[in-house]
Amino acid sequence: MTDITSNRVVPGERLFEYALDSDTTRELDVHSLYGMLDISPDGRTLLLFTYTEGLVLYDVDSGRTVNVGGGSKEGTARLLSRR
Repeated sequence: MTDITSNRVVPGERLFEYALDSDTTRELDVHSLYGMLDISPDGRTLLLFTYTEGLVLYDVDSGRTVNVGGGSKEGTARLLSRR
């Protein structure tokens, strides 16, 4: 997947969801992805690392996103780690 933002090309990974009950996949509407963390026990809330938006919370069921802003993957992993 490629986003064109401010006259520059920003590549990213594509993210898919697999449904066990129907044996189907669907592509999630996420752009310029380079990493993610599953931050919920049921896999429905993801913390995404994107080139264009920085950190983004993504609700898999509703497809809603909340932009968290900039940040590094390593710093966020420490922030979310259990004590």
